[in-house]
Amino acid sequence: MLTYPQLVLGSQIDIENIDGTKEAIKIPKACPVGERILIPGKGFTKLRGVGKGNLVVITQCHIPKKLSSKAKELLNEYSQEIGTSPDSEQGTIAGFFKKFLG
Repeated sequence: MLTYPQLVLGSQIDIENIDGTKEAIKIPKACPVGERILIPGKGFTKLRGVGKGNLVVITQCHIPKKLSSKAKELLNEYSQEIGTSPDSEQGTIAGFFKKFLG
């Protein structure tokens, strides 16, 4: 699993292939969760024919359950920088009515 910074900033990671070998994969900048990254010729051996199929890697993001106080502070600063707030009422019914009636 990837971290949010790896998905946003891009990175290169090593994964273990189905045959036990290591493969280096380039994660592009601004890569969305669920993106399919194809690695030609590194998948299963073809049943009919010669060679191997493609290895398909589907990106996922690791969401930590516990954060250090420093990580929490930095994440809150980032949230404010992009105009969101984890404790705001934006996604709640109360927030909807405040916007609608206010």
